[in-house]
Amino acid sequence: MKDMRLGLLTSEFLPNWGGVGTYCVELARMLSDAIDLHVITIGREKRGELVYSEEKIRHLFDDKISVHFLAVSPVDDTFLYNAKMQFSTRRKLTGLVREQGLDLVHTNFPHMPDLLLKLRRKLPFHSLTTVHTTIAGQKEGIMSSKNSFLQMDFSEKSTILLYGGLRVAEELYLRKSENFVTVSNWMKSQVQQTWPFMADTRVIHNGVDPEKFSPKARTGFLSEISDPIVLFSSRLTMAKGLNTVIHAMPKVLKENKAHFVFAGAGPKETWIHLLDKLKIDKRCYTFSGYVDYQLLPSLYAMADVFLMPSLYENLPIRILEAMACECSVVASNICAVPEAIKDGENGILVNPNDADGLSKAISMLLEDKDYRRRLGRNARRTVVENFSLKTLAKEMVTIYQEVCR
Repeated sequence: MKDMRLGLLTSEFLPNWGGVGTYCVELARMLSDAIDLHVITIGREKRGELVYSEEKIRHLFDDKISVHFLAVSPVDDTFLYNAKMQFSTRRKLTGLVREQGLDLVHTNFPHMPDLLLKLRRKLPFHSLTTVHTTIAGQKEGIMSSKNSFLQMDFSEKSTILLYGGLRVAEELYLRKSENFVTVSNWMKSQVQQTWPFMADTRVIHNGVDPEKFSPKARTGFLSEISDPIVLFSSRLTMAKGLNTVIHAMPKVLKENKAHFVFAGAGPKETWIHLLDKLKIDKRCYTFSGYVDYQLLPSLYAMADVFLMPSLYENLPIRILEAMACECSVVASNICAVPEAIKDGENGILVNPNDADGLSKAISMLLEDKDYRRRLGRNARRTVVENFSLKTLAKEMVTIYQEVCR
């Protein structure tokens, strides 16, 4: 298979702060032994220096991949970077494909890094698109938080303000695309209802590496915290359910010893203000900021309870990573989450925006160590049997071959 040359086109790679970035990083890691892989992405810089240079990324992948930066953007930019990627892709991608002799370009939606190129003309090469979510779904998640516009993250505000234009771009982009994969049965049903021309969309579930993400990854990370750790690991936004977590904390802390760790990119000042307003002791929580992807396995392995109370999701990779590390997971009963979590068997499902229900689930797990451990063991078994990254990569290579015929 090394005779196949694939271009993995993504607006998010390293440092990865969202599900699409994680999907691409792990897919690239598994594909690197099987095909000639070229990652085509955007460099992220901090204080004028690249956080991950092309050389550093190649080194992390044991020099088994090639890396091409089409543009550079600040590391803390969570919205405008994608427009920069789209303009750069229009100018440079076709030439790069020709120069490197790529057989296929695998891109990701809703980032649409090749949007402007597809609108201009029919692509002169084979392409495949993984659909992670939809623009309407993103807006639904933001609006269901029922918080004011001023409380939203910059990327959330931008999605609301530009929603009409983004929907038009979404429609045009999908109609100009040819081959589709999505990561859950739920998302497949969503896109088929909205766009009947996507009837042939195939499902390859998200996956993680259970050897990398395992309870054995436990290290000294967070060792200074003596109380049970309740972990929220995601971007600090309304749509991820952070508001619900914070409103659940007073009741949990009244009944149990616990320390809440918020690991993710985004401004924390609004959330600290809310914590102060609710009179939550500063000794009971930590904002760790962005955690490098290489440290995530040890972060999960140190956690006693993992929270993903999102208001809208497809099939979150963060849930699968936590499950692989034998965390007991509490997640919202929404979208494709039930395709991975069976309530009471390998995790707990609660209603979105239900702080009381979330606090009860957290307290139950903190109080019943045996139940917590049983859910964790069952969770890992679920990932090993049904959501292995090796299976994802194998199925993806099969589709690549079919598309290139």
